Amino acid sequence: MKRRIALALALAAVVSLSACGANTENAEETSSAAQEQTTTASEAEAAEAEETTAAETTAEETTTEETEPAPEIVEPAAEEFECEYDAVLGGTMITMYKGDATAIRIPAEINGDAVKKVKINFNDNLTYIEVPEGVIEVNFWDCGALETVILPESLTTISEHAFAENVKLSQINIPAGVTTIGDSAFRECKSLTQIELPEGITEIANSTFSECESLTEINIPDSVTTIGDGAFNKCKSLTHIDIPDSVTTIDSAFGGSGITSFTVPGKIGVVPNTMFSECKSLESVNIQDGVTEICYWAFYGCSELTEVKIPNSIKTINLTAFEACDKLREITLPDDIESLSRDINGMPFEGKALTVIYRGEKYTHGDNYWQDLYDAVNS
Repeated sequence: MKRRIALALALAAVVSLSACGANTENAEETSSAAQEQTTTASEAEAAEAEETTAAETTAEETTTEETEPAPEIVEPAAEEFECEYDAVLGGTMITMYKGDATAIRIPAEINGDAVKKVKINFNDNLTYIEVPEGVIEVNFWDCGALETVILPESLTTISEHAFAENVKLSQINIPAGVTTIGDSAFRECKSLTQIELPEGITEIANSTFSECESLTEINIPDSVTTIGDGAFNKCKSLTHIDIPDSVTTIDSAFGGSGITSFTVPGKIGVVPNTMFSECKSLESVNIQDGVTEICYWAFYGCSELTEVKIPNSIKTINLTAFEACDKLREITLPDDIESLSRDINGMPFEGKALTVIYRGEKYTHGDNYWQDLYDAVNS
């Protein structure tokens, strides 16, 4: 259309000049100008066409992405599983899936026996698993492509390593009937962002959520009494966690995590070895009355730690407890503290800028490398 308009204008200009008695030279110049206009119009039209084609191609690609079909969910035949009868469970235990499907629905029965336990490990093909009602225990360790798992209300046990190393699993709903979650159950679920634990869980076992580096939110129900060793180690995105009053035991649970502040419950009695070691975002700690000992390496490498509240109940602070806490400037010890451990490598404290207050006196690293403080406390 633009080209036809340009041609018409050019011809009109030529005719007009001829009618007014313009010379041949002017006519030729006008004709040349018209030709240039025509060329420009053609180029504009081509560019517009190219843009339209590109837009249509992008639209087609977007449509293709949006309408890409989900994998078909299939219920495999019995021969696609390896199974064995478990007399204790009173039913079948699946031990392997041998098929090629990526999305499966586990059958409720195999060869007439109810499926009670599903154990499919080291499968890099499955992306979706639906577990039927009746199953009471599951284990899908190291299923690297697994993104979605649907668990039944009948489930009571998530076994050791059940979802460990499932790096693409981003969310999971744990049924209300689950009472046991084993060691390392969700270890290295690097895409898991949040999880809700049901009432009835009494223990967060060793390394349960270790290295879940995307985990930002978790609730701990009032039924929990124990948090095991390494339970939240290296959960770098976990900045806050509420500990219910029901918890009476916490092991070295938070090393290398993203926790920024923490209240240590008095009920646990001690701050265990390496409990917060290498928590480089930890800024403040409130140790409640009732805690009597701060163990080795408890706060080692907490480079952002600036505030620690030590209660009067503390009797012992062990070697290296606050080593490499570079921003810690002041700690006040209770008057009745009984022991500061020391060896040739140093004291519980490190840092030339740190001042320790004990019975109104101020002590620093410069006082014979804490020797004066050590003598005052341990005399």
